[in-house]
Amino acid sequence: NRVDNALNLLVSIYTGNDLEQQLEAAWCITNISAGSTDHSLAICKQVAPYLVTYLSCGVPQLQVKC
Repeated sequence: NRVDNALNLLVSIYTGNDLEQQLEAAWCITNISAGSTDHSLAICKQVAPYLVTYLSCGVPQLQVKC
């Protein structure tokens, strides 16, 4: 479905090497998670492991978004 495809793309950007793009993807992820319960659950399933990983990444901007 479209939400899963969008999240897959956001995860690929979020886990990339371009900080600006990572921050934009994080902003999109935040906005999606604020939507419906289904959207929040999709975020938890697909993105939560990356958010936890980036809590200790050493990049303050990403840590704040996580």
